[in-house]
Amino acid sequence: MTPWMWALLPGALVGAGAFCWIWMVLPPAPVRLDEALALRDAPPVSGADPAAEGLRGWLIRHGAGLVRVRPADLDLLDESVGDVVVRQATAAAAGAAMSFVLALAAVSLHVLPGLSAQLLVLIVVAVAAVFAVLPLVEVHTKAITARRGFEVAVTSYYVLVTLERGAGAGAADALLRAAEVTDSGNPAFARIHGALLESKWGPQPPWEALSDLGQRLDVQRLIDLADIMEQADDGGAVVSGLVSKVDALRDLDVSVVRGKANARSESMTALFAIPILGLLLVIGFPPVIRLLGMG
Repeated sequence: MTPWMWALLPGALVGAGAFCWIWMVLPPAPVRLDEALALRDAPPVSGADPAAEGLRGWLIRHGAGLVRVRPADLDLLDESVGDVVVRQATAAAAGAAMSFVLALAAVSLHVLPGLSAQLLVLIVVAVAAVFAVLPLVEVHTKAITARRGFEVAVTSYYVLVTLERGAGAGAADALLRAAEVTDSGNPAFARIHGALLESKWGPQPPWEALSDLGQRLDVQRLIDLADIMEQADDGGAVVSGLVSKVDALRDLDVSVVRGKANARSESMTALFAIPILGLLLVIGFPPVIRLLGMG
């Protein structure tokens, strides 16, 4: 290779790694209504690139068994193991490319003049492994946030079910009517409504459908609601249990919000304290040095 090609290679690798990383991290662009309608009315087109689909299939077949992520988190986020595997492979490739280029730059700038090929490979593999773990952390973090939002939505659903049940509706009717009222674009309400509609046309009672959904998504509040609504024979006991549960859940939600607010206040205090301490050190360092010198 000529010298100018060696000069372009690090820049190309850095650019490819940065592109892969940005493509993985950034969320997809919002869908425009006119474009969506145009795609709906357009004639069907051929599928995706066979080479890309083949690579994706190979990654899923060989990497799905290595992914350590909870099925409940994937179901809650409406993702599959294949999506996580592809993101992991992309992140690993980006990390490997960026670490390789940085290592070559360090060698060329004589920052690491004695870097051997074995150590270079070890660094690239280690960075790629760290980058491959980042999508798993992202899934776990997003699942915690989504599950918390699901629980808050279920609390609102409790209130509507309580009102329907107090108005004299049966257990099945109360659950379905409350879901129809709350099915307004919220993902949690949509999942609840879908589960109840499936049970409506099948042999499964609605409270069992809610219990199955709660177990599948690891949302304990849905399981508790199913247990309460299963006591359909005693209407007064059901309403009393729902009211007590709503009060307990509201207190829990308020305590969680207060805890987050206190944590943010403490973090803000620490952020303000660090610059102040740095300023005090800058101001007090010269006098202290002079006093030590005089001593």
